[in-house]
Amino acid sequence: IGGKQMKVKICGIFEQKTLHQLQDNGIWPDYIGFVFVKSRREVSKEQVRKWRSIIPKHVETVGVYVNAELDELLDAPVDILQLHGDETPEECRNIKEKTGKKLWKVIPIKEDTALLSYEEYEDSVDGYIFDTIGKQRGGNGMKFSWETQRDVWQGMGKQVLIAGGITKDDLDILKLFPIDGVDVSSGVEEEGLKSVKKIVEVIEEARI
Repeated sequence: IGGKQMKVKICGIFEQKTLHQLQDNGIWPDYIGFVFVKSRREVSKEQVRKWRSIIPKHVETVGVYVNAELDELLDAPVDILQLHGDETPEECRNIKEKTGKKLWKVIPIKEDTALLSYEEYEDSVDGYIFDTIGKQRGGNGMKFSWETQRDVWQGMGKQVLIAGGITKDDLDILKLFPIDGVDVSSGVEEEGLKSVKKIVEVIEEARI
C-alpha cells in the first residue's frame, strides 16, 4: 500500500475524444488542464467552453497562461488560472481580485534551483506548481531533483503540485514528499497523444 492519496492534474488535453473516453471509463482526475499558449497542445476558449459540458462538476478545470492580459483572464472558461509567466505578487493579487478565480503560480526550477521565491506570493495565490524550466516555461517533460525542494515544501501552507516528466512509476516515491499532488502531461502520452489507459493508471495509482 502506498503512502497518502494524491491529487492528480492531467494537463494539456487538446482532443474532445480524450474527455469522452474518460467519461466512458468513469474515472476522472481532480483537475483537467487546458493550455492557452502557443504549444502543440494549445486549445481555444471556444473549444473548452463546449467541452466543459462533458466534464463532471467535481472536476476543476485549469487554464495555463503565460503573461496574459487581464482581459483574457477575465474571459477564461476555467475554474483555476495557472500562471507560468513573469507575474509579480501584486499582479497576481490584482488578477485574483478582478477575476474572482483561484490562482496557481508556477515556480520554475532550473538545475534544481527555484527561480522564484514562493514566499513573496503567499498572500496572492492559492497554490503552487513546481515545474522544470527548459526551452519552454513548462511542458518540457523533464524532472528536477525533488529532494532539493523537500524542506521548502515541508513548511508550505498552500497546495503544492509537482510537474515535470512525471509518470505512474514516480508516484510511490512522490507520496513520501510533503506535497499534495502531481501535474502530469507528457507522462500520459503516446506518440504525442493522450493515452486514456495511462491517465487512468496514474489516477488509480495516486488514489491507492
